[in-house]
Amino acid sequence: MRHVEPQAPAVPGSPPRIGTLDSLREHLQWAIELEHATLPPYLCALYSLDPERNPEAADVVGGVFVEEMLHLALAANLLNAVGGGPRLDTPGEGDARQA
Repeated sequence: MRHVEPQAPAVPGSPPRIGTLDSLREHLQWAIELEHATLPPYLCALYSLDPERNPEAADVVGGVFVEEMLHLALAANLLNAVGGGPRLDTPGEGDARQA
């Protein structure tokens, strides 16, 4: 795989685009951590709803929860595909390279 130099930001003042494999792995790991962080609030919201009193709300929140899990799986699969190793058990450690 060839090295690609980071390109200039599309909008002045925005961060540079991802230009290296390590940068891509790091960003994918951040995406995994972000998706993982969204799961508890949706699950708490789902458990706070009474599906008999408001089945539509329970269906919507449950659907969003499932989609967030799908986003997490997709980001993890992408990270695997580029030689990284998804990690959910190392809080505060955002390095996406395999040990």
